[in-house]
Amino acid sequence: MVGSRTAKFLKHGRLSVAEKRRFARVGMQGPIRWTSGDNSGECEILNMSPVGAALQVQPGSTFRMGPDVALHMQLDDGLEWFVTENAKVVRKILCPDGTYEVCVEFDQDEPEKQNRSA
Repeated sequence: MVGSRTAKFLKHGRLSVAEKRRFARVGMQGPIRWTSGDNSGECEILNMSPVGAALQVQPGSTFRMGPDVALHMQLDDGLEWFVTENAKVVRKILCPDGTYEVCVEFDQDEPEKQNRSA
């Protein structure tokens, strides 16, 4: 059965972004490193789901970030979590503060990565 909110959007012939998502996003905050070709940098993670993530990136970094990125996070005890080695940049949104919200989609064929020591 379609909920009333979904029905409202279907009635007008479109779905909101929230209705289109297959997975819930979990809000997060903290540094995450990205690598794209020979370029790399650090940004903030805003949220993540099993299929993607949203990042807050400083203006200069977005122009060095190509269409394919790898993401990894520093964990406690010197461990580094390789979130994905093959994500696709699907959207770059200019925010009012001059930063960019960069949305990436994870490669669904990529096997789940294990935590590795740095």
